[in-house]
Amino acid sequence: MSESTKNRTSFWISLVQKNGMIKPLIEITGIFSIIGLIGRFFNNAYFDWLRCCCITMLCFYCVTALAGSPQAPSDTKIIDNFSSLGIDQPQPRFAWILHDKERGQIQTAYQVMVVTKTDNFENSNNVVWNSGKQLSNEQYGIVYSGKPLLSTTRYLWKVRTWNKDNVASPWSTPVSFVTGFLRPGDWAANTQWIRLPKAISKEVNPLPMFRKEFTVSKKVSSAWLYISGLGQFNSFLNGAKIGDNVIDPAWTEYSKTVNYVTFDLTSKLRTGKNAIGVMLGNGLFARKAMRDFGPLVMIAQLHINFADGTSTDIVSDNTWKARESPFTLTTFDATEHYDARLAVEGWDSPGLDDREWENAVVAKAPEGKLIAQSSPPVTARKTFEPVKISTPAPGILVYDFGQNMSGTFDVVLRGQRGAVVTIFPGEATTADGRIIQGRTSGCLYTLNGKGDEHWRLSFSSIGFRYLEFRDVATETSASTLPVVGKVNAQFVYTASRETGSFRASDPRYNQIFDMVLNGLRSNMISIHTDGPNYERLGWQEVVYTIFPGSSYYFDLHNLYSKIVEDVKSAQRVSGMSPSIAPNYWSTENTPSRGVFDDSPAWGASMIALPWQLYQVYGDSSVLRNALPNMKKYLAYLKTKETPAGVVSYGLGDWMAPGGTSVPNVEGAIYVMDTKIMYEATKLFKTQDASYFKDEYERVRAAYNLKYYDKDKKTYLPASQANLSMPLAFGIVSEADRKAVMEQLVKVIGNPVAIVDSSRGSKPGQFGPVLPDHITTGDIGTTYLWRTLGDAGQADLVQKMIMQEERPSYWSMVKYGFTTLPENWNYPKTRSNNHDMYAGIFEWFFRSLGGISAVKPGYEEFALKAVYPKGLDSVNITSGTIRGLIRSSWTNKNGRMSWKVTVPVNSKAILYIPYATDRTITEGGKKIWAKDNVSGNVNGIKWKGSETDVDSGKQYIVWTVGSGNYEFIW
Repeated sequence: MSESTKNRTSFWISLVQKNGMIKPLIEITGIFSIIGLIGRFFNNAYFDWLRCCCITMLCFYCVTALAGSPQAPSDTKIIDNFSSLGIDQPQPRFAWILHDKERGQIQTAYQVMVVTKTDNFENSNNVVWNSGKQLSNEQYGIVYSGKPLLSTTRYLWKVRTWNKDNVASPWSTPVSFVTGFLRPGDWAANTQWIRLPKAISKEVNPLPMFRKEFTVSKKVSSAWLYISGLGQFNSFLNGAKIGDNVIDPAWTEYSKTVNYVTFDLTSKLRTGKNAIGVMLGNGLFARKAMRDFGPLVMIAQLHINFADGTSTDIVSDNTWKARESPFTLTTFDATEHYDARLAVEGWDSPGLDDREWENAVVAKAPEGKLIAQSSPPVTARKTFEPVKISTPAPGILVYDFGQNMSGTFDVVLRGQRGAVVTIFPGEATTADGRIIQGRTSGCLYTLNGKGDEHWRLSFSSIGFRYLEFRDVATETSASTLPVVGKVNAQFVYTASRETGSFRASDPRYNQIFDMVLNGLRSNMISIHTDGPNYERLGWQEVVYTIFPGSSYYFDLHNLYSKIVEDVKSAQRVSGMSPSIAPNYWSTENTPSRGVFDDSPAWGASMIALPWQLYQVYGDSSVLRNALPNMKKYLAYLKTKETPAGVVSYGLGDWMAPGGTSVPNVEGAIYVMDTKIMYEATKLFKTQDASYFKDEYERVRAAYNLKYYDKDKKTYLPASQANLSMPLAFGIVSEADRKAVMEQLVKVIGNPVAIVDSSRGSKPGQFGPVLPDHITTGDIGTTYLWRTLGDAGQADLVQKMIMQEERPSYWSMVKYGFTTLPENWNYPKTRSNNHDMYAGIFEWFFRSLGGISAVKPGYEEFALKAVYPKGLDSVNITSGTIRGLIRSSWTNKNGRMSWKVTVPVNSKAILYIPYATDRTITEGGKKIWAKDNVSGNVNGIKWKGSETDVDSGKQYIVWTVGSGNYEFIW
């Protein structure tokens, strides 16, 4: 499009956007009509010709304007908080997604406007920030730079952008956000932490319930409840639960940070009497077997704005009423005891006679800083009905929901007052149909005898597929035992958006994908756990090894930014980064548990995770803020070097059939850490960037000197983990990469069992190592699949994961697992729902879809898919900060069709396997024929040909702008 045409197009679009299409059409058509009337009066053909020309030009400009106009930005959000409620950053950061059907479009500028009090953006008195037209292609993390924001205030914002032709989009639909407390002193002065008046100790910590009645006498314009209750809380208004969150607030290092949650109660308040009720459970805050942070406490402030411009606050203080709740026991691992005889009907509704209740006592505030919860809440995402109900023994009912999950359950019971029903969740059953009991000691419900009684696991979730009810009867039974009515299970996990998808023509791939996906879901609570049924803690090795794969499917920015803060909070004075974060087991002053506290392959989350977040989301702020902690940890690791300059202690490749390979694995992670530190300091141009460059070269050389055999072109001992990790981390020299890759393939086909004897129990020794089977464990699995996938070893990976016997993913599915078990030695596995081997998730997107980021935030990404023999089609989508990437290919009798979508403001480097006789078309037009570029297609630019270093395979390469494409060859 010429510059003059662009200018004319921009003129018409501005008219359309400012006044609508009708007004300019009427005005200009009127001018043309006058020209026509003059022509008729003078009977002059020239005027008729002029009128026709003008009408033609009008149509051309209008069509051009409409065709070239980008759509309004969508998916507008503040990136620092999952919720738009309770924003407590003084300068929140904005983001949006762009849409434009024209290929090769980018953003060249943006304008953001923020208003308060009203949605009228035209009134300058309402505007708190008008960025003006900013020449920038940034669309994620735009920092608010307007007037200081006020606490407990509603704001609206919108954005418009300009494309490469300098054409402005329409404004986005205005969306609101509500601030929390931007400064600690902004809480109402009389808001207090409160607790039960009963004396509290670690052994005696009764579970409280609180209530507060208040009157609303005027019309409410807005009302927001800011609340925290530790360990966990459930809040109620006028007899109904507030929100659908399951575990509030998020689990944190309570000595450093405590979260409050914000709810919008505008439509829930009544004119007249209202009542708020709050119940507390232990969670991870007060637990005898672990760290104990003190008595159960809560804080709340309900801020109400009235239509007349006034406001008021209902705050927690010693005027709230308190008593012990019907819960007599709650634990974070789903042991809950509830005595319905102690329930107080209407306790959370107005009008209750609560004169026998005590007044709450003002409590000491928790040690941690009180801030808004930025990570996603945990919610019930799916509900499952039982697929089978069995009676393996008298008085026993077992419900099978067909899916292992991290969940809660709802039950309806009926029976005599005082009767007790015991409910045991379980992940598996014995041969006679009884559940195999996990960590929980069971849930007890004592009936009140008043007809149908509804009960739900309230303060926790647990890993289960089965529920076993003891001392119960069925509806048709003549027994006097309590009767079990309707039962269902809720799969609960983080509310992080699921933006990806995967389906393949081979159903085995889909079953494996779903098994791994449900394992990932089960372990995303408010931290990333290793399993929902046993330890349920934030073991850090899974956090950074699994994140790259998980981020293709989930939007994890808020959850994992919060996890970075957990890791920073857990760091010791020495710089050591503990294996668990938040660390509810130990502190600076508790006895060390050795490598279970301090293992470099676990502590690496401190360095790897902030870097990974930057790569996926382009958010350098998390990385910048973590940089001092990263340096401190790397300095600590340097003190742990051997005289050879390597780090060689830790847990190694935990649960690996081929052996844990501690020295090689932990040493490779140390090199990775140092490389990331060099890249991060280079990015920020810090003064110590050259120092870390030298450090990286030093530790890389030391590792190669220690473990690399130059003559055999292999790392010793030669195993899948020991060869794939140096390749994945770039430790191998460029000249030797192909040879080392050949050694890896050889070791896979002709394995030698390498079992680490440094641990007496030998947790990785599961029997003989079989050819073409997986021998990696907790750490090595991710890097094995990444290395093989990047080298184009699609057939080998397919062969390994589809083996009929263990260890393989397909054998897990055949065995009946619906989530990943804890180890490859099934059925001898403690947990049926772990995520240590979930590194295969990355293979689906990075290899089968070919998607990998080249520049942070997917500003540029590669499309380099692999095509296993016998697999006819793959259909993949992955959400990014710039929009949805699609990679879908079909293989029909050797003829390939590859459909790809590149988001606006991105570009892709696309690789197609080279062949001398290959003809390639896009959209039906030839772009490659007879070993040469053939023709030009909009949005595509030939980049050249490349040879893959690891495999020696050749590719034809194009640069592809935004848009939808179909390549056929």
